Amino acid sequence: MKGIQDMRKSYHSMKESGSSDRHIEGAYGMWEAWSGNISKGIEVLEKHIKRQGALASAFHNLQSAHIKSGNLKAAEKVKKKGIAFIYSRKSVLSPYLIHSKAKSEFKSLEMQGKYEEAEPYIRKALKLSQSKQTFPDYTTQHFYDRNALIRNLLKQQKFVESEIEAREGIKSAMTIGGNSSFVTAMLIESLSEILIRKGRLEDAKKLCEANIQIWQNSDFPIDSWPLA
Repeated sequence: MKGIQDMRKSYHSMKESGSSDRHIEGAYGMWEAWSGNISKGIEVLEKHIKRQGALASAFHNLQSAHIKSGNLKAAEKVKKKGIAFIYSRKSVLSPYLIHSKAKSEFKSLEMQGKYEEAEPYIRKALKLSQSKQTFPDYTTQHFYDRNALIRNLLKQQKFVESEIEAREGIKSAMTIGGNSSFVTAMLIESLSEILIRKGRLEDAKKLCEANIQIWQNSDFPIDSWPLA
């Protein structure tokens, strides 16, 4: 899994050439935050949302980064900016923008501990991200949305539903990225946590051991491993 290294190379090559690509910039900020370098991710995404032609997804990725850092006030502020940004583009209110709004609402409610109220928003986002009309050139967004749904169901103690979603997600992820992809590891981690909560400790242990191997073969920093 060389996603973060490849993204860093693309971003730095773009900067060195003096060119500008909003998709590379937005994706780079997201990857830095997800891989554990939260402060760098926030720095890049903060700059990105101020530029003309900013991506709507950058707002909810920045919101997530602030939540991870524990700055809930900043997260709520970014949510409001993101929704204002989306409504400023009403004439082009595409499925992509509707998806971004749903993710922002979901994260805001989760941040407040309102997990049941948040569930319909992540289900809406998942349905949209599974459509090529929403993300014609990006095939993995629905895995992140599905994982968010799994985690939401787990917080509600809906263990059966969350396990079904996790197994379906893993099956789908393995057909696209194989058994060593980041999204596969992410979903296996969620399934192992579900099994622990259900008391199936031996099954969970096997999954944890398999997942550690995936992360050991990755290029992500050790302190960002979910199972470390």
